[in-house]
Amino acid sequence: MDAFLVFAPPHLDRDQKTVRMNDYDCFIAGVYPLYGSELDLYEQIQLEAFWHHPGWDPLNPQREVMRMVQ
Repeated sequence: MDAFLVFAPPHLDRDQKTVRMNDYDCFIAGVYPLYGSELDLYEQIQLEAFWHHPGWDPLNPQREVMRMVQ
């Protein structure tokens, strides 16, 4: 794996992802490893379809490379 997807953590709700500071809010994000070859797939199918792709397991850095589902 040689790339990353930065997205909201799936196990936190909206309030848990927000840290309120004096002058601004800070939002917690998750960083999920990707294979560089999956970036084209991500651009083709976009975030929602990518996140729900049957080969996507954001918590498994040893998963197989994802391919387009027919």
